[in-house]
Amino acid sequence: MPRVTHRGQFVPKQGKEIRRAAIPSNHSRQTQGNIALLRAILTSLTVVMSYPG
Repeated sequence: MPRVTHRGQFVPKQGKEIRRAAIPSNHSRQTQGNIALLRAILTSLTVVMSYPG
């Protein structure tokens, strides 16, 4: 475990990372999959909008 856990209040970013790591792996994998899916949908939509027809 990193030492940042004891003084996480001084470094908010690292505290957030530790909190994120505390989430179960299945949930984090699911959220990463959803984010990837949303990104793919957004990129496809932008491609469709940029190329007419």
